[in-house]
Amino acid sequence: MLRPLYIIFVLLFSSACFAKAFNIHFYQEEKVPLVINGKNGKTSGIYYDALTKILDEAQINYQIKKAPALRRRRAFWSGETYISCCSNPSWRSKAQEQDVQFFSLPFMQLQDVIIYPKSMRPNMARLHSYKFALVRGYTYKDEKSFKKVTRLVNERAILEFINSKRANLGIVNKTIAQYYINKLNLDLEIGPIYTTDDIHIRVHKNRKALLKPINRSIKKLKEEGFFNDLKKSYVTKFNKDAQVDKTWDFLALTGQN
Repeated sequence: MLRPLYIIFVLLFSSACFAKAFNIHFYQEEKVPLVINGKNGKTSGIYYDALTKILDEAQINYQIKKAPALRRRRAFWSGETYISCCSNPSWRSKAQEQDVQFFSLPFMQLQDVIIYPKSMRPNMARLHSYKFALVRGYTYKDEKSFKKVTRLVNERAILEFINSKRANLGIVNKTIAQYYINKLNLDLEIGPIYTTDDIHIRVHKNRKALLKPINRSIKKLKEEGFFNDLKKSYVTKFNKDAQVDKTWDFLALTGQN
């Protein structure tokens, strides 16, 4: 008799978990076209639209609040929030994060590139010797080897900082870099790819049951071509807005799906 009662309890507990609205701390910083903060306070962008579509398809109730990067990370590992987007395991390498996190299936790939002034030709074999500008609260591959680092609020700030010759190099998502370099007419060069990373949703171990419906949702939306259609729609819109030509690199934010 205990086993049927246990199964009923688990089912009721799972239903209660899915019925409640989960708080999600989302990007406060703008990352066009991944995260766009509209003038009316409405958030949109590839990350936002992908996350909300995945959760809606999975029938998970949620409430999104904006928060800075470090606040988002701390809220997740402390168990204040149970769902986080959008990240890669290599970006979430702190011990307290690894103890509590599970990653969904990937739903897209992104490329980060080295950015530098056009007047400069950096030695890529000696990156550690240059002054870097990086986003505050983010984790980067081999960042501990960088001797001089300035942390800034977002990618746009990094690009403007380097353009003013206050840092030598930056690491920025390729699509974001292309948009702002053209939009702001910055005298910057997009260098080689630094990393190519799968993008996932994270689920806290205390709500691991959320992982299965999220993965089912991602798989279904991939099969329907949702993510590619979403990315194409933003690339088309922002090519026109930034007045960039047709070579604006769609592959910088698609990768292999």
